[in-house]
Amino acid sequence: MDKMLNTTNLFHMYPDAFSYTPAEQCKSVWTLSTGRCGTAILTNLLAISREIVSFHEPVPRMWNLSAEAYLIPEATHISDCVYTAKRDVISIAHAMGCVYSETNHRNSYLAYAIKRSFPNAKFIFLKRNAEDTIRSAYQKKMYHPENIYVSDRPTFSTIWDSLTEEERLALYWYYTNDFILKFVGNLDREDWFYLDYDKHIKGKDVDTIQSIFHWLGCALPMGSA
Repeated sequence: MDKMLNTTNLFHMYPDAFSYTPAEQCKSVWTLSTGRCGTAILTNLLAISREIVSFHEPVPRMWNLSAEAYLIPEATHISDCVYTAKRDVISIAHAMGCVYSETNHRNSYLAYAIKRSFPNAKFIFLKRNAEDTIRSAYQKKMYHPENIYVSDRPTFSTIWDSLTEEERLALYWYYTNDFILKFVGNLDREDWFYLDYDKHIKGKDVDTIQSIFHWLGCALPMGSA
């Protein structure tokens, strides 16, 4: 079965989502990051296992909600929105005998809401060095005024409007990683996995990548030791 399916196809394959195990009892794994750090690559790596349904940025992407969640991560209505948006596809993945995975970096600020909505959720903290992340984000125009999604991103300083695009990206890198670090610091250690893009993905650390599948309790890709 092709694991890189879109969510619409999943609903067509398993239309009776509400008859499945409630999503809050199902397994899921969410990648937390700044973006521009290998999330698309990780999506494909995870999809190699027949026991993981892996998505990068499935709809609804909840981008505008994530900026609000950075400011008020404990807000109940944010948890309600996250649960409603994701419950069916997580239950469907469970019905397929799979763990649901999503690597959208905008979920980082939704981490608290995700954990409240889905207690069995696990998290991968994916981090890349600041220089390369900022360079890539600058090329992507992540905080460029012409980016139509820039208003969906939080600001991090009272002098934000006077900062250059590079300075904004530097603050974004720092505060986002700090937000993630504080979140995972409150989790049980078995509920999160640290992945260094430069060392483990770019460096092709096969042992660490394979250990992700063991950590999730999922079958290794065919041909793996």
